[in-house]
Amino acid sequence: MKKRAQQPNAQTFTIIFRGCAKSEHPKLALGEAVKIYQNMLSVGRVKPNTIHLNAVLQVCAKVGDLESMFSILASSNNPLRSPNNLTYTTIFNAMRMKVDKGPTEKNSFESRADREKRDREKQDTIKRAKTIWEEVISRWRAGSLIIDEELVCAMGRILLMGGYDDVDAIESLIEQTMMISRANNKGLSGREGTESTALETRRSIIKAPGAPAITHALPGNNSLSMVLEALEKTRRTTKAIKYWNVFTLHYKVIPDAENWVRAFRVFQCGKNSGRASVALRAMPREMLTHKHVRLAMKTCLRDNLNKSALDNATAILETMGQTPSIPDVQSLRIYLQIAHASKRSLENEAKHNGTDSMNAWAKNLAAALEHLFGPYQVVAKKYVIDPPNTNNTKILERVQSSKLEVVVLARKMCAAYDILTNTHAASLTAAQLAKMKPRHAGLTRFINDYYEKEHLGEQVGRQKDVQDNKSKQGSVESNKYKQRDYIKCNQSRRWEDIDERGFEHKFPSREIGAF
Repeated sequence: MKKRAQQPNAQTFTIIFRGCAKSEHPKLALGEAVKIYQNMLSVGRVKPNTIHLNAVLQVCAKVGDLESMFSILASSNNPLRSPNNLTYTTIFNAMRMKVDKGPTEKNSFESRADREKRDREKQDTIKRAKTIWEEVISRWRAGSLIIDEELVCAMGRILLMGGYDDVDAIESLIEQTMMISRANNKGLSGREGTESTALETRRSIIKAPGAPAITHALPGNNSLSMVLEALEKTRRTTKAIKYWNVFTLHYKVIPDAENWVRAFRVFQCGKNSGRASVALRAMPREMLTHKHVRLAMKTCLRDNLNKSALDNATAILETMGQTPSIPDVQSLRIYLQIAHASKRSLENEAKHNGTDSMNAWAKNLAAALEHLFGPYQVVAKKYVIDPPNTNNTKILERVQSSKLEVVVLARKMCAAYDILTNTHAASLTAAQLAKMKPRHAGLTRFINDYYEKEHLGEQVGRQKDVQDNKSKQGSVESNKYKQRDYIKCNQSRRWEDIDERGFEHKFPSREIGAF
């Protein structure tokens, strides 16, 4: 630019700062960005504005240097660099990422002192964030700042790191910024609705003449996931449906895959298998994954004292069968666990008549095996009988893992058939027993064939290793013999040339010393 006598403008510095934020060496980029920004403040022809401020803050956030961030933020007292919603969002996200780091994979063990230190850092971060939030609300009510969903969720994610009161304050945060009122908490934890005062600020704000009216943030997928996670942590799971309906029906928020995951986690926490079954049926088929089905099945397993849990799990199994994807093997295994766990609800229902409860449980287990056999055949054909022919290592590892899951499922089904045919045969009809025997034999044959192939493969692998070792040892020995023969040959040649006679006797035709 100097050669062409071009002067950098404001957009040029913006591009430089954003490039520093994307640098592969963020610490070096931070030093350059701060130096350029300070130069712009002092002697620069172009004075930094809010866009430059936000770009430099993003560089600081990537490094996690909060001291540099707040020193840069001290220059925002000029109207040209007045903080906006993106400024505060960047600050909150940087504060959260600085402390919200668990033990790494290399250092998976975390001592008690380290854990207490991390908890103290989280509490200090939450207090600091609440102080900044008071400034945000003050400027918002004065009409000099716009609050959006991204800013609200950045503050809410910090509150999610705290204790019960901090997480409970998220409902007040949603009510404060989005005008979605809290549900009545009466009857929960034996107390009236608790309006958390963690985010209360003074309402006596004097607005300037002609200041714009307050505009509330629009709810979206991010805020829906945040409030559902807060309800899961506070175990106020009955409120989830209220918030879900307000977001989806009133504000027309279309739930994404993460929203559905959060909803199923709330249902699992609240042991609401009926809601999980209905939600999975209402979920768009193109969005349905094995993770959603697995969470719904775990909800039914957790709700095992409910006598309708097995029926709800069967409905989930039927919903999974309507999707074009292959059934999830882990979900099938959880379904069989639900059938076994239904014994508790039947025993509690018939305390004085154990025979009737055992007969009912045997019928439930037989019905569950009947529902399970079709999906089992699909996954067995997919992963064991006709596995995909590929050389991709990752795909082969995934197929091998699924193959083991199928074998484990087959063994558990075989054990269930043994229980029914050996112990509870009187509770079943002759037609049921006649259908179970060939299926049991087929499962046993499938399991034996699998382990025979695995054992044969291991033997072939060991024999191949032994042969490789022998060939290596043979090559080493042959090389050793060749080397020894070469040394002997050279030594014999040397000894032939050495005797007691002098050089002039060996070569009498030569005259020593003649040139």
